[in-house]
Amino acid sequence: MTRNAPAKLNLGLRVLRRRADGYHDLLTTFLAVDWTDRLTIAPAKTIGDIAPDTMTCSEPSIPADDSNLCMRAVGALRAWARESAGVSALTPLHIYLEKHIPSGAGLGGGSSDAATTLRAAAELWNLDIPDDDLFSIAVRLGADVPFFLDPKPKLATGIGDRLRPLTARPGLPVEHVLIAVPDVHVSTAEAYAGVTPRSPVDDAADGHSVPESGGRRLAAAFVSTDPAVWRRDLVNDFEDSVIRRHPVIGRVKEDMYAADALYASMSGSGSAVFGIFATDEKAAAAESRLRSIDGLTMKRVRAIT
Repeated sequence: MTRNAPAKLNLGLRVLRRRADGYHDLLTTFLAVDWTDRLTIAPAKTIGDIAPDTMTCSEPSIPADDSNLCMRAVGALRAWARESAGVSALTPLHIYLEKHIPSGAGLGGGSSDAATTLRAAAELWNLDIPDDDLFSIAVRLGADVPFFLDPKPKLATGIGDRLRPLTARPGLPVEHVLIAVPDVHVSTAEAYAGVTPRSPVDDAADGHSVPESGGRRLAAAFVSTDPAVWRRDLVNDFEDSVIRRHPVIGRVKEDMYAADALYASMSGSGSAVFGIFATDEKAAAAESRLRSIDGLTMKRVRAIT
């Protein structure tokens, strides 16, 4: 079977605090877009009764061994079947990943591939896995993976794994989005090193906790039709420090606004920057303008709502 795995954008990303386990509590909204990887998952051709799961990828730089999140997803699902369902004789699978989403750009491609693999493998193996168990496997694979099990707009707290549906449509025209990915690598550790987590008193003037108070603000901004509200309230805490290290990211964002973007932001910890435009013609004009910056990978996309 073949499945598409979408990218995601972060509309606002606040870093709240560093936890005892070393992770950070976050507050963000997730929006999936139709820039997709393509996964083909099928029973492997085997000789004999026992064979390992295997994987190949169109992008040679991406490991296709047991370190890949797709392979880890299949292994975790096998373990669940054995331990929770008493099923051990599952057909070996082969995964082919046709890679289109840039890696390490804050677009969640690897997490999306893992979630898509989980869904597809469970279907191929006819596993009646409860949603809670599938979610638990996804959390163990990575903080963004649970979102991609059902990639509709979500408000996320915790490490990104506590999800609440945003049932209203975004207030801005998210069918006209341009994503531009500079040719720079921003490591997650580098991004967090430049951010000072927000104190719980910073946002909780109304007497509520930061996630509750800030979550209401993000949710309200998400449905606002006023671009000024998006620019004020949907802020990415990583941007300032990442742009200081990689000025090209700031230039891309500035050029998005110069090309009449209603809203522009870095996604995740970068390096991808996206702009929302009033029309597809304006998004196309922005794409033409940004071609003056060397090394950009660009794509016009629509949100999945």
